[in-house]
Amino acid sequence: MRILLFLIASLSVASTAFSQISGSEENIDLLRSDLIAVQNKIETAFASFEKNPELLFEKGTGLVVEVPAGIDAVTAKLDSQKSLFLKRVESRKADNSISEERRKKSLQLYQGKLEEISEFGRKSIALSKRIYIFVNEDIPRIKNEFNIDCEDYGKNEAKQNLKKSLDKIKGELQKLFIEPKSGLSASQPFPENNVLAFNQKKKSLDISVSEKRVTLPLFAPDKQPSSTPCESCFRLGDGVDIPLCWIPPGEFMMGSPVGEAGRQDNEKQVLARIDKGFWMSKTEVTQAQWVAVMKSNPSATTELDHPVNSVSWHDCQQFIVRLPAPGSGWRFALPTEAQWEYACRAGTTTSSPGSLDEIAWHQQNANADLHTVAKKKANAWGLHDMIGNVFEWCRDGYQKQLPGGRNPYITSEVEGRVRRGGSWYYDKIACRSGFRTACSPDMKTSNLGFRVALVLDGM
Repeated sequence: MRILLFLIASLSVASTAFSQISGSEENIDLLRSDLIAVQNKIETAFASFEKNPELLFEKGTGLVVEVPAGIDAVTAKLDSQKSLFLKRVESRKADNSISEERRKKSLQLYQGKLEEISEFGRKSIALSKRIYIFVNEDIPRIKNEFNIDCEDYGKNEAKQNLKKSLDKIKGELQKLFIEPKSGLSASQPFPENNVLAFNQKKKSLDISVSEKRVTLPLFAPDKQPSSTPCESCFRLGDGVDIPLCWIPPGEFMMGSPVGEAGRQDNEKQVLARIDKGFWMSKTEVTQAQWVAVMKSNPSATTELDHPVNSVSWHDCQQFIVRLPAPGSGWRFALPTEAQWEYACRAGTTTSSPGSLDEIAWHQQNANADLHTVAKKKANAWGLHDMIGNVFEWCRDGYQKQLPGGRNPYITSEVEGRVRRGGSWYYDKIACRSGFRTACSPDMKTSNLGFRVALVLDGM
């Protein structure tokens, strides 16, 4: 087993190349992400129209250029995927080197993929057509009605009528989205027992506050927990949750001081400030959590209470996209590099947020294997395994000089992505709060996983 894990970690480049050959399912997931990005552009455009309805007449027609082009690009790639699976069906039918049972399973899998692609394609085309109607029919009609209403009733009432028309059209568009919004309300009261639960079509969000009893109005950006540790729980369904820990706003010295043992030349200290608090998953995303969302397990060895591993940066984005919507004002994301180190340190300035053997699985104590999450001590803010067990992907692109200032973040347009925290496979000298390294976003190894952050929109 140890030899197998060692080979998997060492041959990550080969496994990445193989996934590019056989990874059609990953391609479909990426196309789903592309279409969701188009949906987000539609949402953003309508949000601006709602704030200033007259922008509709100035910029609304721009949707006909940008949005359908994006959808058409997705549709063209879907057609390519459909052709690929049709060829696989024919190939498998003609393959006499496999058993009938194996052939049947393959054909069932391909049929399921073809149905998924067809449904995906139908929605994409329907959304593109509806946008075309919006630009070429709805906008001219609404503009004419707006001008008439201005003459008859005045501009204020004309704006109100215009907004009603836009709300109706927005609702029609949202029905065509590949992944509709969950509709969770931000205005629900927080019960006296400090537990809040929403349920909708088996998707639920439970927030419970423990250790420090705090009245927490959920989704209220201006009313956050005032002390730590403070825990919450995001419920995925089927008995699987993502425990979360509150990370308060604050500032810290990011990187490591000169003279720290093992310090690298990419750890030069900078002052960083996190303006707004956020929630961080209490542990690495587990295999159980991954399976609950993605319905598959890519990990090198299957242990549901272990961290999911052998996932690329792109795979993590797909997991985040498929999570149930957390509600108004919030979104899930990979933590930025600054958020990760700030949460890891939990107010400490030493090389690690505690005695290393007490908080981390590393090469000297892990017995050449990863371990069940949360078996080591948590840091002061309740987070387990920030150091060791598996490396963790961050949102940022990598640059040698650490970013500083307010809410620092390096956009992911650069080639490499940041990973933090060390792992069971690495020497303990890498298991430091300031240790940082980078790799290709396609990298998949048995000592690389991630955790999620629940952040306010705009963070």
